[in-house]
Amino acid sequence: MQTFSGPIIYCLRSAQLDANRLPLTELDELIVLAEQDTDALLMDAAAQGLFAERQPWRYPATGSECKVTLTVFKQHARQIRLAQSDDLPALLALEQQCWLPALQATQQQLAFRLSVYPDGQLVLVHNGQLVGVIYSQRLADADTVYRMTAEQACEDHNAQGPVLHLLVINIVPAYQHAGFGDALLEFALQRASVTPGIAEVIAVTLCRDYDALREPDLSLYIEQRNPQGRLIDPVLRFHELHGAQVTGLVPGYRPKDVKNLGYGVLVRYQIHSRRRDELQSENAGNTLVLTWQDVSNTVTQAIQACLGNTRSAAFSPNQPLLMMGLDSADLLQLAERLSSAFQLRLEQGFFFHYTTSEKIAQALFKRLEQKATLTQRQEPHADDIAIIGISGRYPKADDVQAFWQNLKAGVDAISEVPLSRWDYRHFDTSRYGGFINDVAAFDPLFFNISPSEAEAIDPQERLFLQTAWHTIEDAAITAPAYNRFFKVMSVCLSVRCMANMVCSPKTNRPCHLCFMAQLLIGFLIP
Repeated sequence: MQTFSGPIIYCLRSAQLDANRLPLTELDELIVLAEQDTDALLMDAAAQGLFAERQPWRYPATGSECKVTLTVFKQHARQIRLAQSDDLPALLALEQQCWLPALQATQQQLAFRLSVYPDGQLVLVHNGQLVGVIYSQRLADADTVYRMTAEQACEDHNAQGPVLHLLVINIVPAYQHAGFGDALLEFALQRASVTPGIAEVIAVTLCRDYDALREPDLSLYIEQRNPQGRLIDPVLRFHELHGAQVTGLVPGYRPKDVKNLGYGVLVRYQIHSRRRDELQSENAGNTLVLTWQDVSNTVTQAIQACLGNTRSAAFSPNQPLLMMGLDSADLLQLAERLSSAFQLRLEQGFFFHYTTSEKIAQALFKRLEQKATLTQRQEPHADDIAIIGISGRYPKADDVQAFWQNLKAGVDAISEVPLSRWDYRHFDTSRYGGFINDVAAFDPLFFNISPSEAEAIDPQERLFLQTAWHTIEDAAITAPAYNRFFKVMSVCLSVRCMANMVCSPKTNRPCHLCFMAQLLIGFLIP
C-alpha cells in the first residue's frame, strides 16, 4: 500500500466519501472539501474509520442550509455508525457488562430508544465487534431533566428540541483502556456542534468515587479539585476534559443508585464554543533528562496513586492495568499524571498498546530520548529566516491586524455581491462572495505610473503592487535604505491574471504580474 508524506486532498461534489478508494494509513491526514451537510459527512466518514482531527468547519456557520464543509480526517482502526435493531442483542449484553442489575436498561427500553430517535444512537465497532454505544435524545429545554428519571429516557424526546441530552456511554470493559469512550463522546460532541437546530449538549452523569470517600455532602464533593485544579471524581473529570461545566445535582434522577443517593450530576456543553480542557500537552520549553530508573519509578508511583490504598496490593510491573482493576476513568487520571510528569502528549489508545507498568515505562523512556534528540537538532542556525514585514488585504479586513481580529472574533467575511461590482441578479452565479474594500483605490503617481497606464492594469496587479510596498513599509525599510542594503529581491506570485496573459519568449513580453514586479523593483532601485 502506498503511503504519503503529506495530507491528501479529497474534494466532493454532492457525493459520498469512499475511503476504500484512498490508500490511507493511520499516519495520513485527509482534507475533505465537500458540498455536503457537515453532520452527514461526519457520519459517512466515521462509518469508514475516518475521524475529524479538529472541529469541522462549515459555511455558513449557522443556519439549516450548509453550502460547503471543510474537515481534516485521520483514519483509525474503529468505526462509528448509527445503531440498528439487529444490534439489540449486543447492546443488551453491553448493558449487562457495564451496569449493576438495578441500573440496567431492559431490552424493551433499548429498543424504544432506537425507534424514537434512530439518528441519536451511535455504536462504535472495532474489528467487526460492537464495543461501545452512546444513547441520546433531544429536549425542548435543559430543565426537562429535573422532571424525569433515567428509566424514562426518550419519553420526553422532542425531534426539534435545541438541547441534545446524552443519556449513557457504555464501553465493553475489556476495551476501556483503548480510549474508545473518549473517542465516542468526542465524535458525538463534534457532530452535535454542526447539526442544525442543536444549541447545547447536556448529560446527567454520576460520581464514581463518592461512596468510597464518604463525603458528607454530595453538592460539595462534585466541586472538589486536586492540587492541579482538576475535579477529583474521574467521571466528572472525563466530561470536563471534553469541555463540559458541572452545574449541579439532579435529585431523584437515578432513584436506584444508592451510591449517589439517587442523585444525578448535570453537566453542560456550550457546544459552539467548546474547548477540550486537557492537561496532556507538551512543554516545548523544557526537555527532561531522566534515567530509566527515574521513568520506571515515576510510572510505578502514578499507577499506585490511581489504585489507591484499597487496591495497592494488585500492583505488579508486568500485570496488565485492567487486571489490576483500573477502569477507563482511572486510565484518564493515569494519562494526566504521566503527561504532566514527563511533559508528553499521550494519544488515545496509548494504554491499549502499552498495557503494563513495564511497557509504559519503556515507551515513555524511548519518547523522552527522541524528544531530547529532536530538541538538540532544533537549535537555531545562522541561516534561519526571520519575517520582518508582512501585509495583506482581505474581505472585511484592510490589513493583517484587522484580519487577525476577525479570526479571533469569528467574523463571517462572506457577504452579498456589492452592486458596485456587478449585478448578480443578471447572472447565473452565487449571490455571495468575499470582497475587498476600495479595490479601485490606487495612486499611480506614487509608483511612477501614468494615470492612463493605471487604467489598463488588472485590479489584482494593482493590489499586488500596493501590498508588496506595504510589506516593505511594515518592515520599516525606505526605498533609499532598500537600495543601500538589499541587493536581491524575490517576489512570489500566487494569483492568476484576469486577462490570462502569459510571459512569451517569442515576443519577449512579460505578463502583467511580472511587469508589476519589475515596476516595484524599479521603484525601489532607481
